[in-house]
Amino acid sequence: MTNQEQYPKRANELYDQIAATHSEKVKFWSGNIVFTWQWWLGVVLAVVPWILYCIPNISDYVELTPVWKFILLTVKKESYAAPLW
Repeated sequence: MTNQEQYPKRANELYDQIAATHSEKVKFWSGNIVFTWQWWLGVVLAVVPWILYCIPNISDYVELTPVWKFILLTVKKESYAAPLW
């Protein structure tokens, strides 16, 4: 057999190995990493700052109900708007 004849067979074998390794990695990730306390901590640390950043600016774009106005007034402090220097 020449290299040209062996190439498709070898390429398929390598592809099957990659697919099997990826499946094993996904099973490990979903079983041992997702939804652990560390995962939730990472989600919170990634999402909460964006929520806190958007809260002071949300009243500029939407009409808020009195309840949301109260919540924003209790959360929104003047220190957010003050420069750090």
